[in-house]
Amino acid sequence: FIFIGLAGLIAATIQYQKPVTKPSWPNLLSTTIAGIKFTIRNQKLMGLMIITIAMTAGRMLMNQSINQPYQISIGVDVAMIGVTAAIVQVIQMAILTWAYKVADKIGYEISLLATIIVPAIAVLLMSQINSLASLGLIFVFYGAQSYKEPVSGYLSQKLFLSSHRATMASTSSVL
Repeated sequence: FIFIGLAGLIAATIQYQKPVTKPSWPNLLSTTIAGIKFTIRNQKLMGLMIITIAMTAGRMLMNQSINQPYQISIGVDVAMIGVTAAIVQVIQMAILTWAYKVADKIGYEISLLATIIVPAIAVLLMSQINSLASLGLIFVFYGAQSYKEPVSGYLSQKLFLSSHRATMASTSSVL
């Protein structure tokens, strides 16, 4: 409760700066269309968007349909599924904290390949292992998925025109 109140006080001190030009539907629409055209014309950016969308779909499939039934089938008590979810969140937080440093050391392109290969191997191994030992593979899957976000974000930012970076970031989020 104290932190919520403190956050409210801090939020109240934030000054809103009005944009120079007033937003309008025609401007918004033309900017969005220009961003989509740029994305479609840029093969590297389009490829990165397709990879990111496919990996996000895989994570959503795991979240929505596979994870909980799989945990029950390997012997995790229903009451403990929330604990594994909490552990996944802590792992994801740690990975997001260190992702840029790791990617700087091994390279962003290799990191992108790792975010594709590691979750796939984890899921394949999960299909072969039907014991509590495969909980580690669940953690590896979600860890690699969380590593994808900063890596793909950095790579897409490198491909954006600097004058249109905010617009392109919004466009890539829409796509």
